[in-house]
Amino acid sequence: MTEPNSGKPKRIFRDWKNTAIAILVIVVVVMGFILAKDRLGDGVKETGVDGEGVGVTIFDVKFDRENQSFVDIVFDKPIGKDKEGEILGRDPAKITPTIGGVWKWQGSNVLRFEPSGNFTPATDYTISIIPEQIIPQGQVFKGKKEISFRTDEFKVKQVTINEEPFLEKKNTLTLAGEVRFNYSVDPEVLARKIRLIDVNGGVEDQEKRIPIKLETTYWSDVINFKTDPVEKEKDERELKLIILGDLVPAQGNVPLGQDYTGTILLGSKDKLVVREVSPEAAYKKSSLRITFSSPVNPEIAVNYITIKPGIKYTLERDRNRLTLGGEFKPGETYELAIGKGLPAIDDAVLEEEYKTEITVPDLEPSVEFESKGMFLSAKGTHAVKLKTINLDSIELNIDRVYLNNLFFLFESYGYSVWRDNYYKGDLNYSLGGSIVNKEIKIQKKQNEEVVTILNLNKYIPEAEPGLYRIGITPEGLYEGV
Repeated sequence: MTEPNSGKPKRIFRDWKNTAIAILVIVVVVMGFILAKDRLGDGVKETGVDGEGVGVTIFDVKFDRENQSFVDIVFDKPIGKDKEGEILGRDPAKITPTIGGVWKWQGSNVLRFEPSGNFTPATDYTISIIPEQIIPQGQVFKGKKEISFRTDEFKVKQVTINEEPFLEKKNTLTLAGEVRFNYSVDPEVLARKIRLIDVNGGVEDQEKRIPIKLETTYWSDVINFKTDPVEKEKDERELKLIILGDLVPAQGNVPLGQDYTGTILLGSKDKLVVREVSPEAAYKKSSLRITFSSPVNPEIAVNYITIKPGIKYTLERDRNRLTLGGEFKPGETYELAIGKGLPAIDDAVLEEEYKTEITVPDLEPSVEFESKGMFLSAKGTHAVKLKTINLDSIELNIDRVYLNNLFFLFESYGYSVWRDNYYKGDLNYSLGGSIVNKEIKIQKKQNEEVVTILNLNKYIPEAEPGLYRIGITPEGLYEGV
């Protein structure tokens, strides 16, 4: 039976089924629209601003950080197609700071700039693209026209401080320091940017500065300085060395960024402290270096120092350091004791016995020829002796220079022909080439020197005259002898 019309508005959706059907219809319509748009998009070319042409943008900028010899601008379109290797006559961009060089198409979408020398270290460069010089007809440049890159950061690598007694006044010293940067700085500029602050020496809300004089007077990455005399007090106190963050290198525009702050401990005038004990391994004579808070007389210190197991050693002083050089064996552990009551050159005294265990590190792997000679005769036995430490294999490298190229070798390489170091692959192959590159197993005795005899006759052809260069490198390394 049909219900009579009551005069009320009809409901569009009578139940949940009708609602679900309506939603599905809407989803199908929307998806159809999206698919249609995607398909149409496949056949539509990207246009530039106001329909001027296909848009071109910069995809990436790649700087040669290892050698700092080029920068590549990578575009998202092959605008240099069929021009690979071509050098551009007109510059396609302006570089700031100005630097001479050449632009060329490294690839169909890669534009490379190679400076005449190298880029300036620690420098921010800006490249401003000139689109009309490189963008083909029918295309338009989009996006940013200016791009930037930094050759390297500028930083403080290391600060070393040494105390030197001021003989004119008791318990007083001067600080001799060395600041190492990764690039050269102008000392005249640094003099205005460096501070030495006595943290505990100023009155309230004021800092006490200790005057510094720079001893290095020329551009350098190592700057030496010396302070005015500083008097020690009863308690140990802190000094802070500050280099302002707006310092830039002598040739560059990248600042440090943040202030460099280094802490210097100034020892007590009454209490002697052992600051550090560090071992150093060397063949036949290793050493221990002891750093104190005040200088110590080695002739007195020898009566307070004990080494177990006992060995013979000598004592030498350098400022606040005593160096014990002797029969320390690499890889072995020793107990060092410094007796209570050891006096310093000033009034400081070691109040308690100092004890520590020190392990001497293993010797670094090394190789060298036993003889320092330069040439082997073409006749006779071609045998050489090698001395190695902590190596179980070496790499034998033999390069041959053709006789007709000897003049060019000496002219091109100059004094470097006679150097003791060998670098693999540094011979220009227009002069000759490598004839042997072979790994050779040798005997190894931990931390001991081993002598190996190499017979070169089986590697050097007798019937082929020339100059043969013999190079030995530890396996896997680039540099040798």
